[in-house]
Amino acid sequence: MKKEFYIFFTSIILSFPVLGQYKFQIAQYQQAASLYNPAFVGIEDFVDLKVGYRNRWAGLDNGPSSALFSANVAVKIHENNKYRRRGVRLVEPEAFQRLETSSEFQYRKSKRQGFGFYITQNENVQVKELGGFLSYSYHLPISDYIIWSMGASMGAVNGEVDLSDLTVTDPLNDATYNDYIANGGLSSTSFKINMGTVLYAKNWYLGYGVNNLVSTNFSAIRVDDRFAEDYKMQHNLMLGFADRRKYGMIFVPGALIEYAPNAPLSYTISLRAKYEDAIWGGLAYRNGDAVNLSLGLHLTQNVALNYAFEYSLSEISGLNMSSTHEVVLAFKLNNKNFSRAFIF
Repeated sequence: MKKEFYIFFTSIILSFPVLGQYKFQIAQYQQAASLYNPAFVGIEDFVDLKVGYRNRWAGLDNGPSSALFSANVAVKIHENNKYRRRGVRLVEPEAFQRLETSSEFQYRKSKRQGFGFYITQNENVQVKELGGFLSYSYHLPISDYIIWSMGASMGAVNGEVDLSDLTVTDPLNDATYNDYIANGGLSSTSFKINMGTVLYAKNWYLGYGVNNLVSTNFSAIRVDDRFAEDYKMQHNLMLGFADRRKYGMIFVPGALIEYAPNAPLSYTISLRAKYEDAIWGGLAYRNGDAVNLSLGLHLTQNVALNYAFEYSLSEISGLNMSSTHEVVLAFKLNNKNFSRAFIF
């Protein structure tokens, strides 16, 4: 990478109002629903395991990257759950499709709890961030067709900035840069609590979550007042609707709306389509930022590969930073009911 870009990127880092505000971002937000709202934990009828990697600005050496590892499971499903039609799906798929159309939501119509965790890692040149969270949810049927879930997650995020290999145009008169160097960089660790709720039925879901509802910073080093703030609360609204058609086609329009104080409103509008629970694709638009194309297929009955290509619409797209690639592997572990994913 050219020295000029190091200088340019250093100026961006030094302008960040809070260390670690480089939040985890994923084009296929449906694959990481619990990061936006812990009430989605346990919504599936199997151990839902995700492993993902995102390489942003692929045309740039050492560009930003993100990694995700998450897992969640529903427990204590009521014993009178009779949704055990394994053989039907194996030997007579068409019959299973008819049964699933009328009763695929049956296994969720019971009180249950969800447990999960997720780990995220962000690297943005000299900025590195690592977070880990534990999540819990409770799912309660409020009618024959609607389930209400409430959830919370808590964890810690550690962010570090290392400017030892970088230079600025005027180091003698740049007080912030000199404070960084004198302290050997900057490290910040915060404890956080997130909460959320979701209403969902067989063909739709609507969830509201708040990240950083509680945020306590344990850092001993402060460079100046700009780094004295804790994370601001982020409000997330996530919704989707499944339009089921003939011949095994399902169309799912959806949206993710994100809002934080002193930051522009961000929204993502998406449309995904699936055929016979085998292959799927989608398009999404994030306002003023990017458009993406996603594709997916089942490698085996319980292992799915999801890929997204994102094209930046921001001003820096002309700097060969426009391409972003993202891969997510999804595993259905202990899938005793041979269930399909509710959110794909």
